[in-house]
Amino acid sequence: MVAAVLENRPDKAAKPKIAGDDARLRQKQKLRETIRAEADHVIATRGLAALKARQLAQAAGCALGALYLAFQDLDEIVLEVNAVTLRGIDAACAQASAARPDQRVMAIAEAYLTYAARNRLRWEALFAHQMEAPPSWYARLLDSVLSQFDAPLQEMRPHMEARENEQLARMIFAAVHGMVALGLHETAGPPAAMHGQIRTVVAAILDGLRGWPPEVPW
Repeated sequence: MVAAVLENRPDKAAKPKIAGDDARLRQKQKLRETIRAEADHVIATRGLAALKARQLAQAAGCALGALYLAFQDLDEIVLEVNAVTLRGIDAACAQASAARPDQRVMAIAEAYLTYAARNRLRWEALFAHQMEAPPSWYARLLDSVLSQFDAPLQEMRPHMEARENEQLARMIFAAVHGMVALGLHETAGPPAAMHGQIRTVVAAILDGLRGWPPEVPW
């Protein structure tokens, strides 16, 4: 009887340990958020090259060792900031609307340019930061951005295989991205002129699609 009571008695000594673990997890999460916010500010205002671990730890009010306890390395911090940028691009392109699918392709292209021009340093950090194998969650975010043209192209070309349309969508995205990259580096004119240039090139691509295949009536 006594043994049974002792066996079923709540373990009071375990509670402080659990509470302590929870407190440490909350503290670590709070520090991660602080570091992420400071890194976001640096990248958005001064660019990726200005992001240094020691200065970042100082701005976040923690020791350098604490920064590396919160994050594995500086790459992980940059990925967290770049993820915010990818979600911003994804949302901006998703909000681009128009009545016809070809008009939506044009609206998405211009939305991408607008976001990049308004958030140039953030946008540049996406491509300045290189990793051999980004984590799967980050790859999914990137794929979501790259697939923005998929739906309108599928609507424009309903008789074509989805895989072929996906490949074409990524080619159009690559063309738009290339024009944006050139324009923002001042080799193709200021952002205001770039809208006209992008409209011209995307319109030419769409004109080509209107004639291929000829039996698609859109």
